[in-house]
Amino acid sequence: MNEFLRTDTAMSALSSMRTGGIAPVACFPETEKDLCDAVRRLTREHKRFFVFGNLSNVLLPDGRLDFVPVITTGIKTVTVTETDAGIDVYAACGVSLTGLALEFCRGDYAGLSFAYGIPGTVGGAVFMNAGAYGSEMKNIVRSVRFYDIDADTVCEIPALDCGFGYRTSVFAHKNGVILGASLSLAACEPGTALAEAKEFMERRREKQPLEYPSCGSAFKRPEGYFAGELIEKCGLKGYAVGGACVSEKHAGFVVNKGGATSADVEKLLCDVRAKVHQTFGVELEPEIRIIK
Repeated sequence: MNEFLRTDTAMSALSSMRTGGIAPVACFPETEKDLCDAVRRLTREHKRFFVFGNLSNVLLPDGRLDFVPVITTGIKTVTVTETDAGIDVYAACGVSLTGLALEFCRGDYAGLSFAYGIPGTVGGAVFMNAGAYGSEMKNIVRSVRFYDIDADTVCEIPALDCGFGYRTSVFAHKNGVILGASLSLAACEPGTALAEAKEFMERRREKQPLEYPSCGSAFKRPEGYFAGELIEKCGLKGYAVGGACVSEKHAGFVVNKGGATSADVEKLLCDVRAKVHQTFGVELEPEIRIIK
C-alpha cells in the first residue's frame, strides 16, 4: 500500500469547495485491488479513514486531519457489454460521471444525459443517488459492486437492494466501499442524447454559480418547497461568513468567494437553516456531506 500513500496533502486543492486541512497521510489507490487492500489494512490497524471520490459534495475539516482520506479518482475502469436494448456499462468508482455521460451520450445511448455537468464520480453518485432534471442514478443502476468490510468480501448488490431514495442509498449505512456500478443504457436516435445533455449543461451555466468553488446544491429539497426559494425569500442571497457566501445567482448554492474555511461554510449553513426555520418553520437538511 505504501506506493499509494502521500504525506501532508493539502485537501483544499482537491476539494471542489477549495477548503479543508492537511492530511498527514492520504491514500490514492489505482485499482480495485489496491482500494480493497488499503481499506482492509486501515481497518485492521484501527485507523480512522474515509473513502472519497472527487470531493465534490464533501466538506472536510480545517487544520490537520485525524483520519486517512482514501481518494478513488485513479480507479477508472470502464467495460461495455451489448444487450438487446442497448448496452450495460460497468464503471469503476473513480470514473468521472460527467466524462462517462458525455462519452455515451455521444455514442447515442440514453440514460446519462442528466449527469453531464455533475462533478462527482460514479461511486459518489451511487452513494447519494445523484440526480438532476427529473432523473437519478437509480433509474440506470443495474447492480453495484461492493466491498463488505465486515465480511471481507466483494459482492454484487442488485439495484432493488440498494435502497435508493432522494439523495441517499443503503450505502450511507453500510460498512464498506462502493467499487463500481453496472448501468443499463438504451440505444436512442442519433444525436438526441447529446443534444439533451448539452441543453442540461446550458441550464446549469445559466442558473448555477459555476464560476466559484462550491459543493453544488447546499441543501436537499424539502417536501413541498424549493430550498433556494426559501433562502431567497429570507433575504439571504449574498449573506456571507468569512469567504463563504450564499450565491447571488442561485440561493441554493454556497460558494467560496476567496479564502473561505470549512468552518465558515459550516457556520453559514447553520445560519441559513436557522433563518429558514424561524421564518417558514421548514427544516433544511444539508445535501453536503460534512465530515467531522
